[in-house]
Amino acid sequence: MSSVIVGAILAITGTAVPPQPRYSCASAAREVPRVLDALTRDERPLEAADAGWSELIGLGSCVIPELLKDCSRSEQRLAAAAARNHIGAVDREAERENWIGSGLAQLGETAVPAMLQLLASPKATCRGPVLGAVQTVAYRGGASQESLRSLVPFVAAVLDEPSGSRAFRIRAAAALNALPLDGTNVPLGGLVRLLQEQSSDGSYSRQLAAQVLGRIGAAAKEAVPALRLTAHDPDQAVRAAAEDALRRIGETARTVP
Repeated sequence: MSSVIVGAILAITGTAVPPQPRYSCASAAREVPRVLDALTRDERPLEAADAGWSELIGLGSCVIPELLKDCSRSEQRLAAAAARNHIGAVDREAERENWIGSGLAQLGETAVPAMLQLLASPKATCRGPVLGAVQTVAYRGGASQESLRSLVPFVAAVLDEPSGSRAFRIRAAAALNALPLDGTNVPLGGLVRLLQEQSSDGSYSRQLAAQVLGRIGAAAKEAVPALRLTAHDPDQAVRAAAEDALRRIGETARTVP
């Protein structure tokens, strides 16, 4: 029976015509980049594109390969924008990353394998959106504890990269702080470096690093000397976080000579 006939019957009987889905898994390859383009245009109205994005994400796992492809092309688009000195295009690319991260967060457990793949990518443009998605999924309880634990070493590896920007490392530390850390083997180098930063606006990063080390617990004993120094930080919130971390590790804040 054709959709026209069905629609006529429903209209006669007073029954609402169910909305027809605009997208399918088969069309995802075409629609994901198109809707992302619409979401990051300068002249939004966003409502239609936002609704389209929600519907695409509602398709579930079949959208993930297209998100991965779009993310992998991000570096090429950024390079092209930089070559043209096109600041607007760079800003739109950052917005595009935010939407990809939001999509992964909404997919939750289904997207964890893709998050692992992106976190292992050498491209920062791929890892960036995932860090926010990890934090959101963890706080919302959108994935199992086992899946969240599988993300820990990958997020910690991002934090441990010496070449990473400070802002990027703070994002990684915040994502790590949202994950279950008890009983996990977390590299401490990146956290200790963050703890030791003395920039004028570094109090948040030091406090965050201390909080994560405290949540790691006894396995963070190597960070005790740095935490003892931080327990005498000029910032009261940083001192409190360091003292709490030392207690959780099973140590005390000794007086610095």
